[in-house]
Amino acid sequence: MKIKKPFPTALATIDDFRKSKYFRSASDIASFRCKGKECGCGGNLRIYKTVLDFLDESRENAGIPYVTLSGCRCSKHNNNISKVVNSDHVSNKTGLVCCGVDIRARNDRERFLIVSASLKVGFDRIGINYEQNFIHLGLSYRNEPAVIWRY
Repeated sequence: MKIKKPFPTALATIDDFRKSKYFRSASDIASFRCKGKECGCGGNLRIYKTVLDFLDESRENAGIPYVTLSGCRCSKHNNNISKVVNSDHVSNKTGLVCCGVDIRARNDRERFLIVSASLKVGFDRIGINYEQNFIHLGLSYRNEPAVIWRY
């Protein structure tokens, strides 16, 4: 099943984050930046505005706080921490833009609320990590759509 959605062109700006209902503080914005210390990318923050908008709406619908554990990653940092070559997290100067984030989910109830709210707003790539207590929420702009997987 192929889900059709318009390809986004707008990147989220710092002003978009500041206008966000739930992700506007400096620490929230920092949680979306590349955290690689060895990569030297300077805290890459190239994420589609659609992802931020969907997160706001999903967070509203879930009724629980969303703690962002991982947002954008430059290619070098992603290669250091992940085996996924075409990760939704990867964002770089050659055209890839982040289209996925990891949100903390501490228990089954939070997992249910996050997954159900995220499917309703349009996230179509969901990964559940029970051991590290997070849920990946992504949009299928470069990877297979309509999937849920377990880490």
